[in-house]
Amino acid sequence: ALSYADLRALSVTTLPPGPLRSFQLPLQGDMARYIWNIGGQVWPKAEPLRIRRGERVQIEMHNETMMWHPMHLHGHFFRVLQGAGEYCPLKHTVNVAPQQTVRIEFTADNPGNWFFHCHNTYHLEADMARKFEYLSE
Repeated sequence: ALSYADLRALSVTTLPPGPLRSFQLPLQGDMARYIWNIGGQVWPKAEPLRIRRGERVQIEMHNETMMWHPMHLHGHFFRVLQGAGEYCPLKHTVNVAPQQTVRIEFTADNPGNWFFHCHNTYHLEADMARKFEYLSE
């Protein structure tokens, strides 16, 4: 099977230098109650993930569940950091397999409030979402 480590962009996708902001966001859920969350928080009560324009934002997602979670970020493309070095593929959705960890990064260059969520609609409807919020400059 093809994995993200097998993918390479056609050209260099290295991000411009900038201050680094990192998030560790475990993907979690409770099958009995059918509640899904990101970093222990459920939408819409979840705290925003605050970033500043010009930052290089890295997110590490460890899927603690036995379900696949295609994680989607609005407003940005991100690099999937799974071993391609300067040629990491650019995506807006990345599948995070059960019990696996995926790292992504993007440049905070599109100010606003941007939804970040599981693209499985039944997980999204069960609160698996967060919001990236740009801090004022």
